[in-house]
Amino acid sequence: MANFGVHAVGAVGVGAFCSAILGTTDLLPLTDMGSSISMVALGGIMPDVDSERSEAITLVFNLLGISVAVPVAVVAMGPLGLLAGLGVLVAAFATVRFVLIVPFRSMTVHRGRFHSIPTGLLMCCGVATLAARGLDMGPLQAWIYGALFGAGFLTHLILDEMYSVDLANCRIKRSMGSALKLFDRDEVLPYLGLYLLLLAGFALAPPPGALIDALQSLQIKLMPDEWVLHYIEQLAQRTRG
Repeated sequence: MANFGVHAVGAVGVGAFCSAILGTTDLLPLTDMGSSISMVALGGIMPDVDSERSEAITLVFNLLGISVAVPVAVVAMGPLGLLAGLGVLVAAFATVRFVLIVPFRSMTVHRGRFHSIPTGLLMCCGVATLAARGLDMGPLQAWIYGALFGAGFLTHLILDEMYSVDLANCRIKRSMGSALKLFDRDEVLPYLGLYLLLLAGFALAPPPGALIDALQSLQIKLMPDEWVLHYIEQLAQRTRG
């Protein structure tokens, strides 16, 4: 499988590409480029939450704690005030970082259910729901961030499968197929429960119709303007002359 650094670099690269597309098509303001890249990067390392390596899971839960604590505190500061809101910030981060990490360490297996497509879709729904209900974003913007997280998550799974192929020795490792999967015959009931959670996640999330309509009407400019091509042609002529 790919190491942590490969996942991080790959997710940031995909995040930059997705952010550039969204920015040039006016689906995302230029001021949100940093947050969109960060969202893809977070999704790109999230599957390693079930990793046996302590540094990987610690970093993931640190980032997850910040991602949860900040929006919760922002919402809480409205009715509670600054001081109580800061208390909520610390409490939310501590709950994720030091409490929720315990069952993950004891109950999850690396390349298990967390490394799967339905888990990625479930977390996309969670991000979109949190953005819509917690941060009061519209359905389109909420699902954009959910999709960005999903792009990072999928990047992680694809990189794991790519690193399962040993090109040097022309062989396929035993880990092939353990990341980019929809189901596991050895875990029928857990996966049925996971798909039930996914249905509930879609029910709670904002309607995805706005994102679907935006993607269907997406127009990406592939070629430069005529004046740019004309300038390049003139420059080439002067260089040859």
